[in-house]
Amino acid sequence: MHHAQSNPEAFVVGGVLHMILVGEVWRGMFAAFAFPGYVASFGMHTGFFTAAVICLVATLFFWKFVPATKGRSLEEIEGLWQSGTGRPYQAA
Repeated sequence: MHHAQSNPEAFVVGGVLHMILVGEVWRGMFAAFAFPGYVASFGMHTGFFTAAVICLVATLFFWKFVPATKGRSLEEIEGLWQSGTGRPYQAA
């Protein structure tokens, strides 16, 4: 609690992360309940092909927009996000 009092941005970040978490829980529940009906309507192969396409899109998104952080300090990582340059460097 002391850290949050000395850093008011922690409340904002915590609120945003909580909002993302709740959204992901609802998305997961929707997918779990919708999948049987989707498979019954379109077939098992279509259901798994759809999941594969979603995974591919997510992989491309992370490859393009999330910088690699291996071997970097927290300050360097924070600097990458604050620069706003998207993917600031290519891994060597």
